[in-house]
Amino acid sequence: AGLMLTGSLTNAMAEPLNVKPGLWQMTVRGEMHGMPPIPEERLQSLSPQQRAAIEKMMAESAKPHVRELKQCITQEDLNKSEDLFNADQPGMKCNNKLSKHSGKYMSGTIDCAKDNTRSTGTFNYEAKDREHVTGKVSMTITNGSNTMTMKGTMSGQWLGAECSKRK
Repeated sequence: AGLMLTGSLTNAMAEPLNVKPGLWQMTVRGEMHGMPPIPEERLQSLSPQQRAAIEKMMAESAKPHVRELKQCITQEDLNKSEDLFNADQPGMKCNNKLSKHSGKYMSGTIDCAKDNTRSTGTFNYEAKDREHVTGKVSMTITNGSNTMTMKGTMSGQWLGAECSKRK
């Protein structure tokens, strides 16, 4: 699972981060702890081998990891403050709020739900200049008795104005 900020930020008057639209190289560093938010009835239906594979995956996820990705950020994305430097998760309904926003900073809270899964947390982005951005995200994801926490940092560098396609 990657570190993602989902949904849209609900403050239409927010000043967008003062960064260039175009293709960005993102580096996400993070770690996860706890059991993934898989519904209990689904966990109970897994074979011992499947459950062991999930537990092994979670043990690996607890180690710090790095994910590199390229993402196209349009001026429309920046103006709407939606999905900024992140990807949306299908079916998630989010009520995220900005607490601080300017051309240089954007921070707020994340509150998303899908079925019985709920994700809450905080985020903070800083535009170091028009071609570099950094950020931090802290999330708690729950489903029934299963809770997983994720903490991570992000850095992004503008690669150019042209995007071949959105990712």
